Amino acid sequence: MKNKMRKISVQGSLDELRTIIEELKKTQAFEVSSFKRDKNDDVESSLIEDYSTLLARINAVLEFSRQSEVDFADVLKKFKKNHPADTTFDAAKQISNKSLYNSIEDLGFDELKALEKRKDEVMAIIERMETASARHFEIKALIEKNKQTIKELEPFLNLDVPFSDLTGTTSTFVKYGTIPTLQLEKFKEDFDLDNFVISEFATGGSELGVVIIGHKHDLEMIEVISNYQFTQFNFDFDRTAKDQTKFLNEKNYTTEKELVQILLSAPLSAEEIVLLKQFYDYIKNEIDTESILNGTIKTRDYYVLNGWVLDSAKKKIIALILAINPRTRIKFGRTVTLDTPPSHIVNTRVIAPYQEVTNMYGAPGKHDLDPNPFVAFFYFLFFGLMIGDIGYGLVMIALTTAVLLWKKPRGGAKNLILIVLMGGVSAVLWGLFFGGFFGFGNEDFRLIPSPVMSPIDDAMNLLMLAMALGVLHVVTGIVLKFANMIRLGRPMDAVCDAGFRLIFFTGVLLAIPGFVFDINLLMQIGIWVAVGGIGLVAITAGRKAKGFGKVSGGFGGVYGFINYFTDILSYARLFGLSLVGAVIAVVANTMGGMFMGSIWTIPIGLLIAVLFHTFNLGLCILSAYIHNARLQFIEFFSKFYDGDGTVFKPAGSNLRFVKIRSNLDTVQVIETELSQMPNIKIASMAH
Repeated sequence: MKNKMRKISVQGSLDELRTIIEELKKTQAFEVSSFKRDKNDDVESSLIEDYSTLLARINAVLEFSRQSEVDFADVLKKFKKNHPADTTFDAAKQISNKSLYNSIEDLGFDELKALEKRKDEVMAIIERMETASARHFEIKALIEKNKQTIKELEPFLNLDVPFSDLTGTTSTFVKYGTIPTLQLEKFKEDFDLDNFVISEFATGGSELGVVIIGHKHDLEMIEVISNYQFTQFNFDFDRTAKDQTKFLNEKNYTTEKELVQILLSAPLSAEEIVLLKQFYDYIKNEIDTESILNGTIKTRDYYVLNGWVLDSAKKKIIALILAINPRTRIKFGRTVTLDTPPSHIVNTRVIAPYQEVTNMYGAPGKHDLDPNPFVAFFYFLFFGLMIGDIGYGLVMIALTTAVLLWKKPRGGAKNLILIVLMGGVSAVLWGLFFGGFFGFGNEDFRLIPSPVMSPIDDAMNLLMLAMALGVLHVVTGIVLKFANMIRLGRPMDAVCDAGFRLIFFTGVLLAIPGFVFDINLLMQIGIWVAVGGIGLVAITAGRKAKGFGKVSGGFGGVYGFINYFTDILSYARLFGLSLVGAVIAVVANTMGGMFMGSIWTIPIGLLIAVLFHTFNLGLCILSAYIHNARLQFIEFFSKFYDGDGTVFKPAGSNLRFVKIRSNLDTVQVIETELSQMPNIKIASMAH
């Protein structure tokens, strides 16, 4: 159901503006409009910048805590593998709060504002976690650096000279590094090296280690060794490579142990997670309030705050504002042509999830009716038809129910899962119609009901069924257009743009059974009715145009009937996907059955069948979701729905972890007749 929206303008004293905004937020029934930021207000901008920095810090702390839970098991496993004798963490167990990080909770606005008193507690948690996070990244970087150094030291493990001894003097230089054996041989042959001392040592690989000592006057000559794949190293250790490697391994042991300890103790407690999430949205709400204050039209003495409210909440909004200041002026304006009121849709729990599908196309505009009940019916109907298997439907129901109970998703994720759940119910119902259970039929197991229609054996009948459902879907769209035109007070448009097309479809629906059952009179009546509908469209389609536009409009109207036929052909996808799914299910059973001859190969057969069925079910769900949406958007919505609206977003609703509970139920309506109050103006809803 589409709720009516009222345009509101509030004018009052500047000192009450913040209170008015916060009280309106409590209702969750007010959306700000005519909102322009004042970029010259440095005070508010600086405050918002500080708030935004704090948000980033809280987000980083929550992410570090969450990632610590994820990384702990892997880091602990590596530590035990590298240091099996260390039993420090044998009994270590990390408490998991993974489900809390993205959960959403309901909170009253006053409860959210009260979190200001816990700022010191929050800052202490942030500083503690930032210290742990900084040390965590410092340790990881140190461990990686040490590992890299150990790797670089490997070629020098046979060198028994401390690196501190491999330094030059005021007149000599020392170079050391690695070089391929053949390259060193070539280098020696290419140059006279009698002025240099070159010591070679094995590295344990394909390269040789070399130490070159010479006079600094000859340094430029020896630099050409870099052209022979010589890799130079410069270590500043006072140990040998072997001793330094041992030292670094011992250092990594202690730092790896510290890393495990940090990850073990880093995750926040459940109470701290909840507190940080709530405080995050407290800050987010403060930013929103400051932004509204900054963007509200203000003079020296008063402000003007414009927006939209639910018509049903109008009287309570008035009472709430006047309770702050009885002299505040409130105007409920008339919705004019250029206005684009937000769309607020409320439906039953069964229909509500399908609003996600509609909103992907576009929320209802001010001239649209609510399409969601019809989208829900057809989406449910088509989803199950494209899967059409009892077993697949039961699996979908079981999996989605488990996710709902275990993960407890909210918002769009929950709606998507509910759509798949209801699609599973539809798949079971169509599975009973088709007599299919994981590709098996009544001939395989007597418990499976006999099919009314088999997708494989009655393929042509299934195609006709898909086409019939397409006609029903398209005609429903035209009927809705007719009803909407009447609702908008445009009966002539309703008759000419929808009524005459319904006459055409009435004729078609009469002619088809006349043709199928050889009833000549019925067929002729149907044909003449359909032709009459086409003629009426040709005469009236260009009625709003002038001159030749009337003729071209008539031709355009007639050409539109061709589009109806192409639209209906699109519903062949219902037939195609249902048939393909049924065939793949049978193939899965056939492939698995090939290995059922021996007790030793039965597990292989079951595995193959399960893999095929899993692939098929995933493909069926994805296809049903996408192609179903396409049929709604292209074939259905094009008949009656613009979808050019915006979803109603109350002030204070743009939070991440908290959903503010509305306080409208606690607001008392003013008993005084509104027309007797000079500071209240209420215009007609007409537009």
